[in-house]
Amino acid sequence: MTASGRAGRATAAGLAQSRHAATPLLFLLPSIVLLSAINAYPLLAGLALSFQKGSLIRLGGWVGLDEYARLANFAPFWSAVAFTLEFTVASVVGSYLLGLGLALLLYRIRALHGFLRAGLMISWIVPSVVAAISFKWAVTDERGLVNGALGLVGLGPVFFLSTPALATVSVIVLKIWRTFPFLMVTLLAARGLVPDDLYEAAYLDGANAWAAFRHVTMPLMARISIIGSLMVTIWSFNDFETIWLLTRGGPSDATQNLMTESYSLTFVLNDVGLGAALAVVSLALQMILAWVLLRTLKRYE
Repeated sequence: MTASGRAGRATAAGLAQSRHAATPLLFLLPSIVLLSAINAYPLLAGLALSFQKGSLIRLGGWVGLDEYARLANFAPFWSAVAFTLEFTVASVVGSYLLGLGLALLLYRIRALHGFLRAGLMISWIVPSVVAAISFKWAVTDERGLVNGALGLVGLGPVFFLSTPALATVSVIVLKIWRTFPFLMVTLLAARGLVPDDLYEAAYLDGANAWAAFRHVTMPLMARISIIGSLMVTIWSFNDFETIWLLTRGGPSDATQNLMTESYSLTFVLNDVGLGAALAVVSLALQMILAWVLLRTLKRYE
């Protein structure tokens, strides 16, 4: 075969391979365009609103970065940033530790494994409204679950949403209770992918249970752990319903996070520009957190 013939066959093979690779993209293209439009419009509209000063009834003119300057000097914004970070870190750490512990426990338990896993998934399955209302009744009503238990041991009722400290703990506990089943199931699946032969080899080398957990279990589950933690981080940072349904940001704005603060500014105080600027800053902070976690994930790849 001549050189030109070989070149022609190579070109034809390359075109066929390109068409084959592009076929899945063509099927996905309508969904990609639709989802991009759905997400791009509110994002761009919110960004535009952050450069304007006005209300929900009548938008004002362009004011440049004035709303961001106002935000920098807005004390409730910094309070919301501090609480959001506290809420996010505590929720992610608490959900991960509880999910990891239960995942390792369920892996060892063979009897009633499916029943126990289904029971622990209830808090993840129920709607947010049902979970928040049930939890609120349990911690605030004198005849609720928590105060009823305290009454059995002779302790008076404690109203867990009445003080800033107790309200902060309450919303974090509710978030952990809502989120840990996701990490539990994810980490249980990750544990199932770790070969048992590695543990046998570790024990033969003199490793104890803690050393095997540290040097075998955690490194091999690290990638899935980081991905799961990244998702919980985004959910916690963006959480609106947990706080709004339980405390509405109170008492005294102690549990106001960036989402509820943005909602209050926009729809309660009717300050659209400042609320939009806060939402844009919140998005930027989330992107930074996601970048940090993705960089950490890249180390394990």
